[in-house]
Amino acid sequence: MNLVFEPKAGLLAWAAQRIPGMRPEDFGPCETFGFADRKLAAVAVFNNFRAFDAQLTFVSDDPRWATRGNIRAVFWYAFEQLKLRRLTCITAKGNKRARKLCEGMGFRREGTHPRGVDGRKTAISYGLLPEHCKWLRVPHVEKESIAATGS
Repeated sequence: MNLVFEPKAGLLAWAAQRIPGMRPEDFGPCETFGFADRKLAAVAVFNNFRAFDAQLTFVSDDPRWATRGNIRAVFWYAFEQLKLRRLTCITAKGNKRARKLCEGMGFRREGTHPRGVDGRKTAISYGLLPEHCKWLRVPHVEKESIAATGS
C-alpha cells in the first residue's frame, strides 16, 4: 500500500462518509493521509490539536492497510514529525473493532464518557505516549524523561 496525501478534501470526505453523522468540516483544522493500493483502504486524521496532543481518527475499509510499516508511519508522523507528546483516540463503546484496533496499537484506555459520542452513546477514550509506543523507539523522549528524573 502507498501513502496518499492528496487531495486532502477527498481524504476527509472519504473518512467522514464512514463515520455516522460526521461531515468533513467537523474535523476542523487537521492533518491527514491515507493508505491506498488501487483504491483508498484507510485514512488517518489528526485533529483537535493542542501544543502537545492531537486526536487520531482512523477509518478503514480494508484491514490489509495494517502492516507494521504502515502502523509505524502513523506513529512516526505523530511523534517525530508533529512532535506530539501524546495521542488521543475516542470511539463509541459499542465499536468493538475500533476499540480492538486502539488496544492492539498500544493505546491505553483512559476513560468512559456517558453520552460522549452523539449525545446518546457512551464514548471510550484512549491515550498513547511516545515512550509507550511499541511501534517506534523514540530516543529523544527517553533522554528527556531520564534528564527530568535525574536518573
